[in-house]
Amino acid sequence: MDSSIIDFQELSKVEKATLTEKFYDIVRSIPAGKVATYGQIAKMAGRSKDARHVGHALSGLSKTDVPWHRVVLASGDIAMPTRPDLQKRQRELLLEEGVEFSREYQVYMERYDWQRKGEEGAGEQTSLFD
Repeated sequence: MDSSIIDFQELSKVEKATLTEKFYDIVRSIPAGKVATYGQIAKMAGRSKDARHVGHALSGLSKTDVPWHRVVLASGDIAMPTRPDLQKRQRELLLEEGVEFSREYQVYMERYDWQRKGEEGAGEQTSLFD
């Protein structure tokens, strides 16, 4: 059975912890100066419908070896509109890595999307676990 079909809430604690660590491993592999989307992380983990769970797994990670700031919405927008302090921090961290914004909190995805193919510096990797 395809594991991406199983509802996240039906996974055991151990399965959720394993999946969360897989999300973290994928995020750790995003190079500095690049971003990925929550959906891309979920898809690479074999859970294409669990973008929200990627966001949940990354929430609260502000001082960690997981570069949470490199994950944005599919539109390129920084999430967390109810947490302007975290939006600002994420923007600052991305600017420090050379990432540019088309609007105050929206990354130029065509330039900085880690998974975008066919452009210099863009990632070609589709899964860490194939």
